[in-house]
Formats: sequence, structure tokens, C-alpha cells
Amino acid sequence: MLSKIRSLEASCRDLDPGFEQRQKWVHQVVDHTEQFITGLEDDQSQAYRTNNKEGKGILESPINDNPTPMEDLLQLFEENVERCGLVESHGGHMAYINSGGVFPSALGDYLADVVNPYSAVFHDSPGSVRLENMVINWIGRTFGFPEGFAGNLTSGGSASTILALATARDSKNVKAADFSRCVVYMTQISHYCVEKALNTIGMREAVRRTIPTDKSTYKMNAEELKIMIEKDKNNGLIPFLVYATAGTTDLGSIDPLNEIASIARQHSLWMHVDACYGGFFIMSNEAKPRFRGIERCDSLAVDPHKSLFIPYGCGCVIVRQGSKLKYSNALNRPAFYLEDSFKDEREDEPSPCHLSFELSRHFRGVRVWMPLKLFGLAPFRDALTEKILLARYFHEQLAERGDFQLGPYPELSVVVFRYAKAPNDTEKFNKQLLDSLMRDGRVALASTRLRGVYYLRMCVLCFRTHLKEVDLLLEMVDKNVETYLKSVSKKPWESQQLYSRG
Repeated sequence: MLSKIRSLEASCRDLDPGFEQRQKWVHQVVDHTEQFITGLEDDQSQAYRTNNKEGKGILESPINDNPTPMEDLLQLFEENVERCGLVESHGGHMAYINSGGVFPSALGDYLADVVNPYSAVFHDSPGSVRLENMVINWIGRTFGFPEGFAGNLTSGGSASTILALATARDSKNVKAADFSRCVVYMTQISHYCVEKALNTIGMREAVRRTIPTDKSTYKMNAEELKIMIEKDKNNGLIPFLVYATAGTTDLGSIDPLNEIASIARQHSLWMHVDACYGGFFIMSNEAKPRFRGIERCDSLAVDPHKSLFIPYGCGCVIVRQGSKLKYSNALNRPAFYLEDSFKDEREDEPSPCHLSFELSRHFRGVRVWMPLKLFGLAPFRDALTEKILLARYFHEQLAERGDFQLGPYPELSVVVFRYAKAPNDTEKFNKQLLDSLMRDGRVALASTRLRGVYYLRMCVLCFRTHLKEVDLLLEMVDKNVETYLKSVSKKPWESQQLYSRG
């Protein structure tokens, strides 16, 4: 047996490479990423990249017993990941909700992965728990929560929403027999993660009410909410939760949080606020007044990997009464193998495993902590203000042209628009416009529908998006419109495609 153990040890030592090998790999990866970042600065670089293979080259190199050199792996990654699809770190990426991912977060993740502390339990890694709690406490205070709140760093908004809604369910002492009578109130543009979360926590049967939004602002109509709650009560239902939004994905609109909070208190509803995209705009004086009342909510989901410019994989849930979050995630029986780990539990430094369904978990806090500490808060505040002003600038520029139908004046950093003077099929033209922009690739947008009408949608959120990128988008929109108008004035056989560099 000893001979076999020694033989296996010799083989498995490949998993623990020496200093020279580590240095070689690190330099190869750093050189590769520096080339990638430098390439983003090229005026001709693309925010959306097309590749006929669609990443299939990855499958041509299967996982097996044969080791692959680092240089071959980096080439596979570049050809099949970097050169195909949306480039999330590109300043021209103004589709969906994209923050770019500040560089020091990657260094923080590198530290977290190499040191690999067990950040779920205070006894096992008190420093990592203190670090994450410090980040969570800073977030909670940023939103004005009173003492006694608690939170958890999650993988993102969906996980945060699951934790928040499960806490609401347990706090309200709702039993399975009541699920079909429980009512959840939202709007048509509430994020669909609330639907998934309800299903995940066993409340698939819950009644979902769509509250009308104001005609021009697309905010939840608080008076309609109140009327619907009272009607449901009279019909023997259980008004359970209102799902408000501070920064909708479609428009960046912020619901009337203070009014909703008063209605929720009056009728004993749990108020959850989805601030995943818009939350950290509260740091900017341009937006802060619009968040009035957010500190009154029972739970909040906010994503550092959106409006705090952190790479994907870091959300946060805050619960106003932290004891409720802990109750919902408490162990119902002793885990004997953790007896030693739990003996040093502290009220002032709660272990993340008691505030979430996760046990083994990534040490997420350092990816937020490191850039906040390295840069200080000022550049983040200024970047958020810049994004708001860029969105307003784009909206005003299109308004001056007079040929565009625009959504609401941006509260945050989303603008929706459509060219409205197409003499034939307006929706078809705007779809062609989006397709042309994406084929060119230097900027990337998305689309949405407002009350059934098709719009193009731009979201300024990447920390690398500045005036140059927004002016480029305006230039490309103008050229496409000009090309279209010329084409419709010609005879059918003289028509041409919309403008595209490609």
C-alpha cells in the first residue's frame, strides 16, 4: 500500500506546480489579458463580435487525460470566447445591463482563489467574514437602513431575490396551504426573477397581480396598488408582498418607493425593492432624491456587478430586520462535524452560512472591497453621475432631431427610442436599424417593447463608456437613417442595405 501511495503522490504533485511554472503561467495570462484590454481602446474594436463557429472550437478540444499547454488554452479562449458575442468590458456595449468589470476586482479574485479561505464561517476565517460584513454594512448604510439590518453577498440578483422572498414567506408565517391565496404585486416591467424566485421557494401557486403603471413615466401607480390590495382583502385573499423597483431594466424608472412603503405598512405587506441595476446610483447627487423611501423597505436586492462596476458574480441582499434573514436560513438540527466551527459565533460578525442557503461559497467580498479601497468612493460616484448625464445627452440629442419617438427622460442611464418617420413599416425599419448596428459591432444595443410598441434601448453603464462612444452611436444612427431615406426615394431595384461598416 505504501508503494502505491508514494506512486500516486508523485503523480498528483502535478497539481502543485513549482515557482517557475507558476510564474510562467501567470505571465502568459497577464500578457494575454493586457493585450485584450489594450485592444478595447482601438477605435475599430467591436462591442459585438460575430463568429461563424459560435464558440464550437472549444468542443474540438475535449477534456481528457492529455495535458494541454497554456498557450494553446489561451488561444482556444481567445478564438471561442473573446471573439464571439458581446464584449462585456467594451465601452461600446450599451445593451442589457453591463458594468464592464473594474480591473482590481480581478486581482481581488486572484487573491481569493489562491488563498481560498472558507469565508462561510467566522471561526474558520474571521478576517474574510469581517471583510464581507464590512462591505455589506457599507451597502446597508448607503441605503439608509437603521441598525439591526443584515445581508449576504450572493451570486447575483436572482439569488438575492430568492433569499429575500423566502425570508418574507417565513417572516409572515405563510404555510403551504395558504400559498394559493397569497398575492404578490408587481408591474408589467418588473424583472422576471421575481417569478422564478416564487417558483423556487415553493410559491408557484401564489396569485400575481400586475399593477398598472403611469402612462408617461411607467412607474407603479400607488393608488391602483392600494385599490387592488383592498379588493383582494375583501375577496378573502392574503396580500403578501409588493415588488417595487428602483431602476427597471427596460427604462431605468424608479417606482414611488415612499408611497409604496406607506401602503405596505398600512396593509402589513412585505415590501421588497429590486435595486439590482439602479441601486448604487443613490451615490450620485443627480439621482439620490429619487430613492426617497428605499430605506423603509423590508428587503433589498442590489448588484455590485451592475452599478458598482464589479465583474459578474456578485449581488447583495439586505433585510431590514436581520434576525428574520437569520431565522429563515438557520440550521434546524445540529451539524456535528461543525461543532468546533460554530463555537465562536458572534452577534456582531455573523457568519454568511447563517444568512444564506449557501455553505461552501466563493469569497466574493474581496472583489468589491479591493477596488473600493484602492480607488476610494469618489471615482465611483463621478462615474455614476457621468452615466446619467450621458443618457440625458443622448436623449436630448435625439429629441432635437425631431424624427424620433422617445421614452421617458432618463432617471438613471437607460434611453429607449425609435425612428418614427419611416414611411412604410416603422417596426421593421427599427429592427433593421438594430441589426445594422450589431453587424457593424462598434456599439451594441438591445430592444424592448413598451405597451406592445418596439423600441431600441441603450443603457450607459460600462465604466469605459464615455462621450466618444455615445457620439459614435449618434453618428451611426444618423447614417442609417440617411441611408434608409435615400433607399426609399429610389426605385425598388435601386434600394440598398442600411449603413454598416461591414
